[in-house]
Amino acid sequence: CAVAVCDVDTQNCASKTEAMTRGQSETLVPMVQDVLKESGTEFSDIDLICTMRGPGAFTGLRIALSTARSFGLALNKPVVGLHTTDVLARQYFAGNKLESGQTLCVLIETKRKDFYFQLYDARERPLCDVGAKNAEDIIAQCDGNTVFIGDALERFKALCGEPNNYSFVGGYEHSDPCVMAGMAIDAMQDNRCLNPEPLYLRDADVSQSKQKIRPVESN
Repeated sequence: CAVAVCDVDTQNCASKTEAMTRGQSETLVPMVQDVLKESGTEFSDIDLICTMRGPGAFTGLRIALSTARSFGLALNKPVVGLHTTDVLARQYFAGNKLESGQTLCVLIETKRKDFYFQLYDARERPLCDVGAKNAEDIIAQCDGNTVFIGDALERFKALCGEPNNYSFVGGYEHSDPCVMAGMAIDAMQDNRCLNPEPLYLRDADVSQSKQKIRPVESN
């Protein structure tokens, strides 16, 4: 769970991040209030809101998107959606460069057999759409030397080993909200904003009950 408030004029960014597997719905709004207070910002000062739109966990995305859209509606301000893979790629390229012929692969945990992933070239340009594939299919799509980042590195390495042309770089497991703020500002200025709609790459893990429905009858 992460929140940041960025001042475009001063470039100051106040942020707070807390690692958690559950409880985001109870934590997020108080965290927003804490960061606003820390930065000396009022809700009325906010001009732009951004949130992650996926890929990621269903529950986390719903909490983030519904909260951001509620703030946008209440404040009458625009809301920008960002891809998780784009944010992690930006964090990597902020301090690293790819060698000639290398590609970057962002891997995000799905808690299933597959992985969320996206490939980028040395100029941070996506080479494919965000997808959900198993390790074998991702390996087949990674031509040449590839650098892997994200929170699914260990499980991916266990499945594919460590070929000589692969590099696994840790430290990019979570999105930096200050980086997100900068990306949202750039997107607004370049008029290339993504709508704050969830990016679901698979159906939800729910199904219709197999129990026979018994109608309620009255005389």
